Amino acid sequence: MTAPYKAQQNGKAERVNRTLMERVRAALLDSGAEEELWAEALASVVHVLNRSPKAGLDVTPLEALTGRRPNVAGFRVWGSRAWALKTKKQQRKLEPRTDVGRFFGYRVGGRPTASSRTGQTSCSSVGTS
Repeated sequence: MTAPYKAQQNGKAERVNRTLMERVRAALLDSGAEEELWAEALASVVHVLNRSPKAGLDVTPLEALTGRRPNVAGFRVWGSRAWALKTKKQQRKLEPRTDVGRFFGYRVGGRPTASSRTGQTSCSSVGTS
């Protein structure tokens, strides 16, 4: 049991929280995104950290949990410019087949997700620069 509001008694958890928030702050500042997107930035940071090697472990945390090596091919820079391919129903003959937006996170299964000027894009794939 720990005393309320005493971070000193909860050192390891506080250090993890500090590391996460430092990375979220860096992602928000680097991308120029609004502070309201901090939750999306945090989810992306955790997604990447769970698939990254840790000191003292021979495997990533996700690999230790599932027994499978994680696929990092879909990693993108948070907040970067992204092109989201429209679904066939959204595509018109002479209009662009992509929406330009920003990368802001991963869906379940690890696929990148983008936000366009009109809101979140329902897309089959996301490319970034």
